[in-house]
Amino acid sequence: MSRIQGQGPSASLDWPAQALGNVGAEFEVLGPPEFAAHVQGWGARFIRATRAPDPDSGPVSPHAEVSRRPQTGRL
Repeated sequence: MSRIQGQGPSASLDWPAQALGNVGAEFEVLGPPEFAAHVQGWGARFIRATRAPDPDSGPVSPHAEVSRRPQTGRL
């Protein structure tokens, strides 16, 4: 496994998370802990977005809009 260490162009953790996701390869976050938590947050958000709908909520239209859940402030 190759190791890559880098520093992004901004203080935001979104840029390196997006860059890693765009590569399309498996990766492991070794640190810092803030970045690991940030990537976990993204992963959890994507998993929630792809869950099967609740069968009790009725049929889902194929033209349903994507909704944006309110931010919780957690990373």
